[in-house]
Amino acid sequence: MNNSIRTHDNSAKFVIQWILGISKALIDQIDRLAYPRLIVPCVALLPAPVAYGVALLHADLKYTIEKKKYPKEIVRCLELVFGDQLTSEERNRAARDFYRTESCQKIDAMRLLGNGHALLKLVEIRGLEHLKSALADGKGVILCSGHLGSPKSAFSVIGALGFPVTLVARWSYDPKGNQGSIRRLIYRLDNGNPITCHLHQPSIDRGSNIFAASQAAMVVRRNEVLGILIDGGVIKEDTSSPISVDFLNGKALLVPGPVTIAQLTGASLLVMVMRRSPDWRHQVLEISPVQVDSDNTSTFRRCLAVVEAAIRRYPGQWRGWSLAELAILGLVSPEKNGLQRKDPSEIRTEDTMPANARGKRNANLRERIENS
Repeated sequence: MNNSIRTHDNSAKFVIQWILGISKALIDQIDRLAYPRLIVPCVALLPAPVAYGVALLHADLKYTIEKKKYPKEIVRCLELVFGDQLTSEERNRAARDFYRTESCQKIDAMRLLGNGHALLKLVEIRGLEHLKSALADGKGVILCSGHLGSPKSAFSVIGALGFPVTLVARWSYDPKGNQGSIRRLIYRLDNGNPITCHLHQPSIDRGSNIFAASQAAMVVRRNEVLGILIDGGVIKEDTSSPISVDFLNGKALLVPGPVTIAQLTGASLLVMVMRRSPDWRHQVLEISPVQVDSDNTSTFRRCLAVVEAAIRRYPGQWRGWSLAELAILGLVSPEKNGLQRKDPSEIRTEDTMPANARGKRNANLRERIENS
């Protein structure tokens, strides 16, 4: 009798969990379709308190629904990276802020429509004189940034101010494959159509290494602004050669491409960080100059230090809090008891590349850039 009751209870629990799972999946699918395509276009250009209020409401609701799923992974990532440097309350707050940042990014992008003034009036820009001074030198500018706040919108803010910006990125604003016109339109609406109207030309695919470097060199030689996100790891399709560098309490695999291009072209090197204010609608964009010297690694570390300082201060606004992203960076690796920090000795970097292969690669890169 007791076994029969226990079996019935287990079956009932299974059915309830199955129904809840289906419901959450349905809600998630509706959210993916409705928020960026219906809600954001309707509210984004309303007064900022209303537009971003809706974004925060959406984010908090989504966070509550998914609390035992992805927010839990974010908290785990924060614990792996920072250990006891963050309290449990701070990790949970950062996980909620992660959702808020993602939701507000959609509003940012839509407010860039037209002349972008709807977003520009909410952004306090510091250090713009460094960008103007660098362009006055006539050798172009390499503007580095990280996946903090609204990274795509940050470069478009610079473009909306009248500066010619070309972005080196892994993503594309155009769908792959042969798709119908309606699908292409929806794809571009979802992937930043308002943002691209302020970029000088389509983004350069960073995965092609030497070819991408040649295209990038052409941008700075026209005395324009080249934007590059420097805190993204190297994926399988990327042929770039990373270096092992101190980052977020560990050793990360990152590509010092901006520094290499600056050294070979004489372009100025700047770092830009845009982060959200406590009211979530206002933002601060800061631009800092970085001295370029002959040491590729130390110069890159100085650039990365600016980005890392912002991540440590505003951890919930960084886009890298997933186990997959941290693994790509080389900060964690799979173990029997879950993901743990990767042993630096396991990391294959440019430093471990045979000297003749590294020299040949660098010579080809230099030749491409000099002939571009």
